[in-house]
Amino acid sequence: MSEQNFARPGGLVLGVDDEKSNLNLLSAIVGGIAPTTLSDRLKTLERHAVVERRFYSRHPPRAEYVLTQKGRDLGPVVRAMRHWGEKYGD
Repeated sequence: MSEQNFARPGGLVLGVDDEKSNLNLLSAIVGGIAPTTLSDRLKTLERHAVVERRFYSRHPPRAEYVLTQKGRDLGPVVRAMRHWGEKYGD
């Protein structure tokens, strides 16, 4: 999968998957995306209740992201779209 496609919010859904993921791990998974862009996209997914941010450290503040039920239900759709793109994309 190209980094360009994986850096989109749907790709982040697959990056978070069913495991807890922090910003550093997601950054390594998607690659080629600025930290501020990644953070903005995660905030968008959080605002739409696709992921939930949970703080595991207050000093310094550190958070992990987990999929909500809504996010888990979106996974098969994102995977199907990725498969379609791999099959028919340029």
